[in-house]
Amino acid sequence: MPQTFAQALAATFLLGSVHSAAAEALRPHEAVYDLQMTSDAEEIERIEARIALDLETPSCTDYKLDYRFVARFHRADDVTVTDQQTVATEAQDGTRFEFRTRNLADGSEQSVVEGTAENQADGTRVAFRAPVNRVAELPRALFPMHHTADLVRRAQAGERIVETRIFDGDEEADGSLTTTSVILPASAQAKPLSEPAQAALDGMASWWIDESYYDSTSDGDGAAIFRTRYRLFANGVSDDITMDFGDYAIGGRLSGLALHEARACP
Repeated sequence: MPQTFAQALAATFLLGSVHSAAAEALRPHEAVYDLQMTSDAEEIERIEARIALDLETPSCTDYKLDYRFVARFHRADDVTVTDQQTVATEAQDGTRFEFRTRNLADGSEQSVVEGTAENQADGTRVAFRAPVNRVAELPRALFPMHHTADLVRRAQAGERIVETRIFDGDEEADGSLTTTSVILPASAQAKPLSEPAQAALDGMASWWIDESYYDSTSDGDGAAIFRTRYRLFANGVSDDITMDFGDYAIGGRLSGLALHEARACP
């Protein structure tokens, strides 16, 4: 299952063009999203899901993300619970990304993906420690938190279409994950903010992000393997999320939000 906050660089785009001001756009925070099925799906009667994340700045050079996505799938004769748990540390300058993701089904561990990715002059080098020790050499990519910060920067600059190559800790790194994001200003007719978001986000600039993910398995018609739409605020917080996995879609809003104090750095 693709991660929420993960994405094609244009041929001439270099990560170095994402300056430090972009990374500073992300406000450390805790957020909880309650989600449910928003489309009809074969064999699935109902889905309830929750995303909980905690973004911190343990130092003036790094972000740390603790992310959990639990979903309960109701079928006619069965209920399955999936649980994705990710802990990641990402350099604010976008040069390094350490990640560990566990995937569980009904409490039983299904897979672990762990490793470190580094951006170098000629590409992105990923050293996996699990499920097996191996090294993947990829085209130069953005890491998830830097990608979010870059979307904020580009939205503030008035850009409307952004193509980005990303690496988000996917075991199938060789598949070359890319995204195309369409950015539109959130109109005055946008839904009122949920109560948890009201005090923290009211009056802040925001944009609708419609993001499609592609990899080397995308079909000849260019169909995305995953699509998400969300409202992105200038401090990096998201709300009104829809996640379309093809066979089904889920969506929901912030049910809890707490902003951390930004670290004072020179």
